[in-house]
Amino acid sequence: MRHSLVAISICFYSVISHAATLTVDCDSGGKIMKALSKARPGDTVLTSGTCNEHVNIAPEQVRITLDGQKKTTLKHPGGEQTSPHALYNRGKEITIKNFTVTGGLDGIHLSGPASAVLDGNVVVDNKGRGIHIDKGSIARILNTTVEESGGIGFSGHIPERDGILAGLLLLETLATERKPVNRLLARLEKEFGPHRY
Repeated sequence: MRHSLVAISICFYSVISHAATLTVDCDSGGKIMKALSKARPGDTVLTSGTCNEHVNIAPEQVRITLDGQKKTTLKHPGGEQTSPHALYNRGKEITIKNFTVTGGLDGIHLSGPASAVLDGNVVVDNKGRGIHIDKGSIARILNTTVEESGGIGFSGHIPERDGILAGLLLLETLATERKPVNRLLARLEKEFGPHRY
């Protein structure tokens, strides 16, 4: 039993000790895709600046965190790219946080089955949907704002958005936050101002 515990501890330590932090300063010519090509499971890619590139997370990439540190704008450059979306994720257990994402057909597109946590992002001024989740993908969306885009899309459902799935997203938020709707709305209005149609 003691030898098993030691072996498990060594394996756990080796996984933790190999996690790296890669930094990308787009204003100095750095590219997120170049850092992603070097990223391994458990790594974090810290970014800053305005990144005029399309980011494509491959299906074999898992457990990678992209952190815009609230000081990164990811802007699709237009023209011929691998994908028309600003950020196209096919990876698993990817965390995408603290970015402003703009200029794509979809701002963030999960295709898969992909899985991601989207936290603290502002997805704005995209031609299609702000966030599109399709082909069995799973996303946990927290503290994320979608503006001047088509909203959050669910593949295979009506363009006006599926009320049942949007309702389930609201229920998940209520369960996660453990606060009533009026308190969640008050917090949103305090942070972003009132929203009316």
